[in-house]
Amino acid sequence: MADHTDGSFYVTGGTLRHDAACYVERQADKDLLDGLLECEFCYVLTSRQMGKSSLMVRTAGKLREQGIQVAVLDLTAVGQNLTPEQWYDGLMLRLGRQLRLEDEVEAFWEANPRMGPVQRFFSGLRDVVLLKRPGPVVVFVDELDVVRSLPFSTDEFFAAIRECYTRRTEDAEFNRLTFCLLGVATPSDLIRDTRITPFNIGRRIELNDFTREEAAPLARGLSRKSVGASERKSVGPFERESAESRSTLPTPHGPRPHAPDAPTSQLSTLNSQLSTASPAHSLLDQRSSLPHAAPLPLHRRRSPRDRTGGSGSTLPRIIPLSRRQRA
Repeated sequence: MADHTDGSFYVTGGTLRHDAACYVERQADKDLLDGLLECEFCYVLTSRQMGKSSLMVRTAGKLREQGIQVAVLDLTAVGQNLTPEQWYDGLMLRLGRQLRLEDEVEAFWEANPRMGPVQRFFSGLRDVVLLKRPGPVVVFVDELDVVRSLPFSTDEFFAAIRECYTRRTEDAEFNRLTFCLLGVATPSDLIRDTRITPFNIGRRIELNDFTREEAAPLARGLSRKSVGASERKSVGPFERESAESRSTLPTPHGPRPHAPDAPTSQLSTLNSQLSTASPAHSLLDQRSSLPHAAPLPLHRRRSPRDRTGGSGSTLPRIIPLSRRQRA
C-alpha cells in the first residue's frame, strides 16, 4: 500500500486512487488481476458502496504497469438521452482517446456509414485498436446498470461482447481483447435473451467483506492519528510565549501574579494589599471573618395556653358574671 506524501491516510466516499494508502486488498483483487492477465472475460456485479470502482482503478493501474493497454468506459459519462448511433459513437471516441487513437477511430467511424452502430463499434476494435496496439488490450465498462435507462435495447451490445469471445477460435487477434464489466445489477436485468448473454461464459468476481487479516493494514491510519494528536498537544515556543504574556497582563489593582511561582508569603501580602485598596474588598473580608450565626428557630403561632406575662406567669382568665351576680 502506497503512502501519500501529505500524510493523509483515510478517504471517505468516492473512488480511491490506485496508490491510496488506505486501500485494502481482498481476494477479489487477486482473482480479477489473474483473470484479466489470462485474457478471461470477467464481470463484477454487486451492490453499491462495495468498492467496485476502486477495484477497477487499482487493477487497471497494475495492468498498465505490466505494459497492457487499458481503456475505462464509464457509461454515466456517455449520457442517456441518445440515439444508438450517438451512444456507440461516444464509446468509440472515449476508447480512442484513452488509447491515443482518437483520430484513427474517428476516421474509421466516418468512413463506414453503412454499418450499424454495433457493427461499427466492434469492427473499430478489430480493425483499428487491435491493429494499431500490439499486445493485450483490456476494456473496463463501469456503471453497467445505466443501460437500463437508455431509450433503446442494449441486448446486441452484450451479444457483441460474447461474439468477441467466441471468435477467438477463428481469429487469433481476439485473444488479445478482454472485457471487464462492472455494475449494480444482475445478468437478467441487463439482457433479456439468455442465449446471447456473455455472463455465462465469463468469470464472476465476488466482492466479500474484509476479513480480520485483510483489514489489519487499516490500523496504520489509527497510529498516524494518535501521533498527530500527540504532536498537537505539545506546546511550542510561540504558544508558551503567548501563555506567559497573558499571565503578566495588568489588572485594576496592579500586575497579575504568576500563581505557580509565587510563594505563600507573597500571596498573603498581596491579599492584604487588595483588602486595603478597595472598600468592597474590606467588606468582603469582614463578612468572611464573622462567625456563622446560629440558625433562627422556626416561627410558631402561640396558642392561648402559651401566653404568659413579662415575668413568665400565666395571664388571668376573665370569667363573665352571671345575671344574678350583676343584680
